[in-house]
Amino acid sequence: MMIFKKRQIVTVTLVALLVVAGYLNFVYLGESPQEDGQMVSGIGHEAENEDNINYGEAKFVTNMDGAKNDYFNETKLSKEKTRSESVALLKQVTDNPSASAEEKKQAQQKMIQTAQNIEKEGAVENILKGKGFANVSAYISEDSITVAVLTEGLNPTDVAKIRDVVISETKLKADKIKIMEIK
Repeated sequence: MMIFKKRQIVTVTLVALLVVAGYLNFVYLGESPQEDGQMVSGIGHEAENEDNINYGEAKFVTNMDGAKNDYFNETKLSKEKTRSESVALLKQVTDNPSASAEEKKQAQQKMIQTAQNIEKEGAVENILKGKGFANVSAYISEDSITVAVLTEGLNPTDVAKIRDVVISETKLKADKIKIMEIK
């Protein structure tokens, strides 16, 4: 009699579940993946053309130009990458046995400040999106904040909304707030 290890049993079980999930997907939805990643309706259905439109299908729709969307995506990725690298360096300092107690304390305080800044940036971005700005990016440095908003033209009312939100969430003074308009 063969003795199975836990890892082998778990692997076999997961593979079996994956096969069952694929089978159920095919049976109940009547769809199978094509080589290019698109889904094709099951047996007996022809590919969609302009005369054969299924109005119930979900379609990806965007109302932003690619360059505008790319700006906000790249900003977010760059901010996340920079923060991750910074936190990793600070973590090395706190984990280093040869670092002094003062250095470890400063690194921990910087990590806490970074986490608080991330939280404040997220709050500013979410509140401004709730106030009608389509896309927003906020970045807090040591003593200032930069807010980029997607808009067709900032009027004084929009600027006042942004400043009010930033001041209430970050407690920074108005002269420390930079607002960038992305058109």
